[in-house]
Amino acid sequence: MDPELARLRRRTADRVALATAMPVGPTLVAELIRLKAEPMAAETAVEVHALWGKVIAWSSAQQMIATSVAVTGIRGHLNLPPGEAAMLAAQEIACATHVAYATAMTQVALVDRVSDCLPASWMALDRGDLSLAHLKAINKVTHNCPARVAQAVDDQIVPLAVERGWTASETARAAEKLVIATDPKGATDRAGAAKKSADVRAFPQPDGMSTIVAHGPAERAQQIMSAVHGRSESMGRAGDDRSVGERRFDALYDLVLGARDGRETKGRVETQVRLDLTTYLGMNDHPGELVGYGPITAEAARLIAADSTLRRMITDPLTGACIDLGLRSYRPSAALRRAMEASNPTCGMPGCSRPAHTCEADHREERRDGGRTDLQNLSPRCKMHHQMKTKKRWKVDVNPDGTETHTSYLGYTYTKQPSYFPLPDPLPVEDEPPAEIADRLPEAFDPDPPCSDEPLPESPALTEEQYETMARAVDM
Repeated sequence: MDPELARLRRRTADRVALATAMPVGPTLVAELIRLKAEPMAAETAVEVHALWGKVIAWSSAQQMIATSVAVTGIRGHLNLPPGEAAMLAAQEIACATHVAYATAMTQVALVDRVSDCLPASWMALDRGDLSLAHLKAINKVTHNCPARVAQAVDDQIVPLAVERGWTASETARAAEKLVIATDPKGATDRAGAAKKSADVRAFPQPDGMSTIVAHGPAERAQQIMSAVHGRSESMGRAGDDRSVGERRFDALYDLVLGARDGRETKGRVETQVRLDLTTYLGMNDHPGELVGYGPITAEAARLIAADSTLRRMITDPLTGACIDLGLRSYRPSAALRRAMEASNPTCGMPGCSRPAHTCEADHREERRDGGRTDLQNLSPRCKMHHQMKTKKRWKVDVNPDGTETHTSYLGYTYTKQPSYFPLPDPLPVEDEPPAEIADRLPEAFDPDPPCSDEPLPESPALTEEQYETMARAVDM
């Protein structure tokens, strides 16, 4: 490399290091703009990318402030109730930013909810510690909860997400656990009410295609997907070389309407649930986890665990380590893999949320280097990340506490933090009827829901004077 270019890159790296220490705001933005034209190495560019991410989060927080001020100003100026003021503000924002009214209304509703019961998420967004995607994930999980429950979850989940560097999806899964742990009875009530919104819809698509969307109880959805995956794999082993997606759709078709051409391609249906020992024994109501879906209520987890056709994974309530695998439901030759999946619910690569049961079993210490095929040396790794490790694109080191530190091709290190964390005691039950949540439950998956069949009310009759005034206006 040219010595002068190397010197310039080192100078840029020093400036980026100083920028990293700046609080997010206009000064940091100005410095990043000045750095845009400077020569930099790839690893320095990654740091600049991360800083711009903090700026984007901060700017989203500033936009939310403007939205809140707009709603408050319209409400105060016109003396309108909050709902009407929000609608007017959304229409103004939609026109000013060239977005659909529904999109603007969603933004206004998010600001209202955040200001009401998610202050910790907003402050993390303003600092650039969490992205807007994180805030939306927390809001989605807590949307149907009473304000006190949502705020309690917000206060607990934000420090965890920042400290452990969770992605938005990892944050959502942890928040779901906290919702159930904080308000177990309310979670059960909401889960029961949500089942009433179950539905299956079909939406026409171009080129002779259609999209089917099914919305229903998580455990049944996972059983359906397990059956679809199993049948699709059987079709592949039988010589069907079409894409995985094509096989899956035909597998679903077969399962609903019967096997094609008399061929039996049905795969084994398996659903896995994780729950800690005290919850399994009914001593508390900590949330369980439906593998491939996420947290579920203790009641639902115990029902699944009691079904001998399904698979249970009992964990230690203090450490999250697997202590029972329901050995009756699978062959001993698969026991080690099941234990690995029970201890590590997702791919071991930081930021990858692919479920462990769809991953490959990777030897943390390579076999040729003396690595053993046991639970301590096995980690789930999706096919892509397994290949990256095998080809030495990334280096993986096992820490004394059992976590993994991943070193990237550019020399950066990332530690995969555990998904398990101690759960709080439930909030005290208030002596008041449960909040009505029907108005907050999501509509069926129709992006353009049909209008009510009820006819619009008749317009009031015009007086003769009003009629003559309108007639003169038309003539003009």
